[in-house]
Amino acid sequence: MGRHLLLKIIVVLVCVVLVGFAWLIMDRKILARVDWKFTHNVDEIKGVSESDPMKLEKIQVASNLDNVALLSMLSNFTYGQGGGLVYPQCGDINLAFKCNPTDGSAPLTVGFQLIYNLASPPYGENDIPNITNITWYISTNNGGEPGTQGFRWEHQVEQRYNPLVSPENQILYLGGQGSQYFQQAGRYTIGMRVRVANPNDPNGDYRYCPPQNQPPIYRVDYIIVRSEQVPSASFDATDLVADKQGVVPLNDWVPLFRFNMKYNPDQPAPRTLTQLYYKLTGELDTEDILEFGLFADSGPEGKPDDTLDLLYDGRLVYVEGTLNSFRVEPGQPMITWDRYGYPYEMPNSVGVFSEDLTYNLNFTMNPQSSEFDPGDPFEAVPPRSAPPTELFPFVKLNEDGTIDTSDGYIKKQWVTAGADPWYSYIVAVRVSYKWNYRNTMGVTLLSARMQPYTGPYISDI
Repeated sequence: MGRHLLLKIIVVLVCVVLVGFAWLIMDRKILARVDWKFTHNVDEIKGVSESDPMKLEKIQVASNLDNVALLSMLSNFTYGQGGGLVYPQCGDINLAFKCNPTDGSAPLTVGFQLIYNLASPPYGENDIPNITNITWYISTNNGGEPGTQGFRWEHQVEQRYNPLVSPENQILYLGGQGSQYFQQAGRYTIGMRVRVANPNDPNGDYRYCPPQNQPPIYRVDYIIVRSEQVPSASFDATDLVADKQGVVPLNDWVPLFRFNMKYNPDQPAPRTLTQLYYKLTGELDTEDILEFGLFADSGPEGKPDDTLDLLYDGRLVYVEGTLNSFRVEPGQPMITWDRYGYPYEMPNSVGVFSEDLTYNLNFTMNPQSSEFDPGDPFEAVPPRSAPPTELFPFVKLNEDGTIDTSDGYIKKQWVTAGADPWYSYIVAVRVSYKWNYRNTMGVTLLSARMQPYTGPYISDI
């Protein structure tokens, strides 16, 4: 009897060891299960059937209109904002605004958005100023500085405002065909004033900020309207995720989605990507991500094929002897960013960088620069002679500012449009050692923005 009992105990121990070893192998080495999904808001995409939106292979995520970001104000944004309404003095509320677009052809449609934050102390992060009205000021098409000779506010527009709704969901759109605003070419100075009411007596006790005996908050020559029609470029995206695809931690590049930026070769429309806004969903956290990479897509025939293959996809490198031509050197990503989006992640409107699974990236204007304006992160959009913010280098540079020619190549850093069918790019991810079979991942593409630019050329660098 004792011999049989001992034999049973040995068998049980062997089984436990084998199961534990198998569990370890599955947790660290075997391909982990991934449930992928690619979602979008059908209400914001023209031509998509709400009954069966995913029948479309391509998803339009950015407009072919200049300087316009599509898919803003999606359902993924928080509609309301919780907190207590307060009645601050004008000196305790920092007011600003932004417009989009700030440059385009007449007749131009422009969105106006309030930006604010309260002084802390005396106010806390959950306090909300009881702003009930915004007055927008639009100058003549001669622009200029308020208070100087010849300057005149031509329009004054009132906007009712709900303080319990987030500012990005209360954008006021003015202009466009048949409107009285932004019909003529020129430069327009824009101003703003808000009405703040006492929550306990909103009709009887209120103040204007800035006070009405002072000029409004303004931005000189902020909106540029052009008489000529600027050639347009297109942007579209396609999901590349595969259901239950296996992933080897620290190793495999797994494609998330691809996007294409192109224009008619007969009507060049240079564009650079200044926003790629997406989020990861599922059973994971930031520590499960190692890094992201962006690859130029070039199939075996030398044109995009919507497939990540490192035998063909990789970096854009300069073609020697040309003015500004690039080709794909396969094998390595063109640019990378870490699990927090660094160095391309943009801060929110008050300058705070998030460290979650939502990524709002700017590949052209350096969000880490002290010159970067978080209240208006796309201010360098118009092709002006002196952009108001620091730009990332057009090609990879050494620390001393010279062009990096390691590996024998000059490597492009900007993500730009090209003549049809170029350029296509694939966004891929690598997961960290923490990734295991319990994890799942989804991706939602929220918004994209491409903006005109002039130059630079290799000969200018």
